[in-house]
Amino acid sequence: NVTVKFQDCATSGGVYTDITGGAFSNVTVAGSQRLVIPGTIKQFVQAVWTIGGTLPSITFGVALART
Repeated sequence: NVTVKFQDCATSGGVYTDITGGAFSNVTVAGSQRLVIPGTIKQFVQAVWTIGGTLPSITFGVALART
C-alpha cells in the first residue's frame, strides 16, 4: 500500500508542514485518484509518501497544477 500527502513551505529550505486536505486516501489496489486542495498553498510544495506491506512493488506518479 502507499499513502501520499502534500506539504508546503513559504521559503526555500524552510520547514514543510502538511497541507490541510492535501492527502490522498490509502491505496492498496491499482487505480487512480484526483485531489483538489482548497485554499491558499505556499510557494514551495513537496509530495511525501509512505510505502508499506511485505515486499511491495509499487509504481506511481504525482503531478501538481496551480490554477
